[in-house]
Amino acid sequence: MPTRASGRGQWQGRKARTAIGPGSFHTGQGGRKSDQVFEQIAGCIRSGPADSRLATERELTTMFNTRRPTIREAIYRAELVGLVEVRRGAGTFVVGPKSRAPE
Repeated sequence: MPTRASGRGQWQGRKARTAIGPGSFHTGQGGRKSDQVFEQIAGCIRSGPADSRLATERELTTMFNTRRPTIREAIYRAELVGLVEVRRGAGTFVVGPKSRAPE
């Protein structure tokens, strides 16, 4: 995930993370915020490389301007549908196409 550098609005990439960056989140009408966050994360995961690492929950809360429980719920949902694998202490990783559950 990109991270903000020195408060100047410049974004720098970090270790092979998916392309969810500033401005990639579009709020829609209705629905829960966690559903909206899930849809944005899922869209980026499907179009991005497999086996990459998602940003930390703290970074995602900043990017999506929401609270951590909302991010956790969206990540949990992504894990349930087989888009990501959560490894405690290591991070959240995109699951490769061969390992994904059928949609």
